[in-house]
Amino acid sequence: MKTIVGLRVLISACLCLTALLAAAAPAGAIIGGQATPVATVPWQVGVVEAGQPAAKQFCGGSLLDPQDSSPVTRVVTAAHCVIDPGTGAVRRPGDLEVLTGRSKLSTYPNAPDGNTRMRVREISFSPGYDDVTDDRDVAVLTLDTTGVPPAFGTPIRLASTTGLGPTGRISGWGATAWGPNESDRHYPDNLTRADVTIHSDATCATGYPGFKPATMLCAGDGPGGDACFGDSGGPLAVQSGTTWLLAGITSFGVGCGDPAHPGVYAEVADPTTRAYLLSNPPPPPAATSPPSVLGTPQVGQTLTCNPGGWSTATRVDTQFVKTANGATITLTGSGLGRTYALAPGDAGWQVLCLVKASNAGGWARGRSAATAAVAAAAAPAPAPAPAPAPAPAPTPAPTPPPRDVTAPRARIAKATCSRKRCVVDVKVTDRGYSAGVKGVVSSVSWSVKRSCRRHGRKTTCTRTVKRKLRAVRRSPGRYRVTLRRPSRGVKRFAVIAVDRAGNRQLKPAVKRVRVR
Repeated sequence: MKTIVGLRVLISACLCLTALLAAAAPAGAIIGGQATPVATVPWQVGVVEAGQPAAKQFCGGSLLDPQDSSPVTRVVTAAHCVIDPGTGAVRRPGDLEVLTGRSKLSTYPNAPDGNTRMRVREISFSPGYDDVTDDRDVAVLTLDTTGVPPAFGTPIRLASTTGLGPTGRISGWGATAWGPNESDRHYPDNLTRADVTIHSDATCATGYPGFKPATMLCAGDGPGGDACFGDSGGPLAVQSGTTWLLAGITSFGVGCGDPAHPGVYAEVADPTTRAYLLSNPPPPPAATSPPSVLGTPQVGQTLTCNPGGWSTATRVDTQFVKTANGATITLTGSGLGRTYALAPGDAGWQVLCLVKASNAGGWARGRSAATAAVAAAAAPAPAPAPAPAPAPAPTPAPTPPPRDVTAPRARIAKATCSRKRCVVDVKVTDRGYSAGVKGVVSSVSWSVKRSCRRHGRKTTCTRTVKRKLRAVRRSPGRYRVTLRRPSRGVKRFAVIAVDRAGNRQLKPAVKRVRVR
């Protein structure tokens, strides 16, 4: 089975083409499209790291029509474009800039000019974004300006209903061709667009078992039209009469131009997504002090999770886990409860607290330091004098229903690589009562050597490239991760299991495989 490729985005703008050495392609420029003036898609923007040339744009976006008379200018893009894939933290506004109003990347300046290259003032993303399933993959960039001059862009309205038409228009500056070798890939200087078929939810679910009809849609015509590397966050626009509406936001897909797997887009008409885009959302919470575990680590004692400080958080969820010798077990479900009574089975383990702070503009995660190893219970006190005969015992309370408090564990059962593809088979176990395995988060990384200059001299630098992959469920407890057409060298695969109760494997299972 083909692997669902992670997100249609370059790993990092500074890695440029070397970031594309992963064989399964996330979405970038338009496959099967044609060069077009920006006037045909005047809402189109590019997202680039601050201070980098425009040619290193790594995500797309759309100028958002205020509709609420907001004086600021906002851009809608994908949530995974604003989250650092290495740390899992939200990027800082000063790390990003937005390109508007020009068709050729080579004509953009290398510094903000207030018209075609603009600074980002605030970043937020949908609080419903799930970084495991890519559900509600939507974000908003608020620009440091009160408006884009009409000569450099026209905002697009949001679609409010589904089924507006059988076709849509996609656009971007990503790869128009891709393959296992650098010479196989082409990144255009010109903006590219394609008109593509919007498929039914039933067709999308056939290509993607995890497809969510309420919040996702898919579109594409195989080699005749599809998004590819670098188009993440870009628009899927539909025409209603003479008006263009934003119907979808480029999210993920399998390869580029695969007829059996059209690109998947976050659906703008989903009521929750549309309400978020119209709400002028705040930035997500930021940590002001770290979480910690309070109390004595001894059987019979109660520990308390101090969630730390979080700016602008409206909800803070906590979860206790224990760890020893590389193993991790979830002690409580993720929620508002912040205490845990240590039981005899916890002796010898270290306990820590995981925190998730959220508001209307997204979420952020944190974790405390681990306690010392939990000590056994204290010696019992001397037996008291005989007590009067006890009263009849009350009727015992009904046994509460079981709950899933144990994190699942993923391990790599087998990993093989050829020049055509790497296949990694993963087994997942979930001991104790299980609410069911939700999925497996997987990634691949490798080292790349390239020429660089240090102190004015030419030398060789080593960079680590990391790519998020998608694990596909083949049978209960078995998943497969596929990396197509890998480059030569050592590939490091890492997998983490997540269950439906929110329990998450703390330490990834890792396997290194050499491609010859």
